[in-house]
Amino acid sequence: MLLGRWLLLGVLATQATALQADLRPVPATVVWERGLLSIDADGVMFSDLLAGIAATTGVRVWGLDSLDGLRVSLRFAGLPLLDGLGRLLAGTNYAMVVNASATAGNDHIVVAVAGRKTVAESLSPRSAADLPAALADPGADAYQVLAKLAEQGDTRALRDSAEHGDPATRALAMQRLSRVDPAEALRVALVAAGRGEPAERVHALQVLGGLDRPEATQALGAALGDADMDVRHTALVSLTGQSSPAAVDLLVQTLGDEVPWIRLMALDLLARRGITAAALGPVLADRDPAVRLRAQALLDQVERRP
Repeated sequence: MLLGRWLLLGVLATQATALQADLRPVPATVVWERGLLSIDADGVMFSDLLAGIAATTGVRVWGLDSLDGLRVSLRFAGLPLLDGLGRLLAGTNYAMVVNASATAGNDHIVVAVAGRKTVAESLSPRSAADLPAALADPGADAYQVLAKLAEQGDTRALRDSAEHGDPATRALAMQRLSRVDPAEALRVALVAAGRGEPAERVHALQVLGGLDRPEATQALGAALGDADMDVRHTALVSLTGQSSPAAVDLLVQTLGDEVPWIRLMALDLLARRGITAAALGPVLADRDPAVRLRAQALLDQVERRP
């Protein structure tokens, strides 16, 4: 089993680029396990996070210096490598080249980055009168502008960006909005979770996962029946941010998902919440041997509890 973990705490030892003096120690975790990538980052320097992913997975990255000074906040778990990289880089100008003839390792994957998208590249055309001056400037850096709007508590502009930008901008604006006005972010995310392309639903569900509210739990539960595998997976992971008993019931429901690795992940998430023998019973007869084996191991743990 291939397993890699990388933890950033302030200055990354393997990254030669000098960081700004005001960089505070902000943690980020990259996990590369069984061919799946997981990232948990909040306000981390973009170039350091991407360098850590390269070190952990073996992909080659060019153009890290074009991301100097940019920070990123992102959370997802258990995505195939190319899908995870695509989600991370959605707000940048980048190209990804894959040598399909390679048979081992990931050094045949080359990612070339050319900086963040500008407002002109990220936001749908809007009347300048409807936008703050910074957002109306087509050459402005969208990521930095949205961070500034959150800092200023400009919920109207964040809401507007969350509803009218490209998918990456809408996702970031929703995340920022959830920190300054959770109630408004809940309203926007609930609408986005039920419409549009799978990527839009995924971003909305990630935001809902951080809003521990009954309405969020209900929307995440509904998404467990989505036709798109990534949407279902995101709903599953996001349910871990909900504290209600209803969230546990929904995690149990996911044990019947058609995708084996989603059922495996549901087992692991339930184990952290205290899975019961009754919930494990049906899974012991799962059609996938890896799921059966994991269920039996968890049952053994449950039965050994005092």
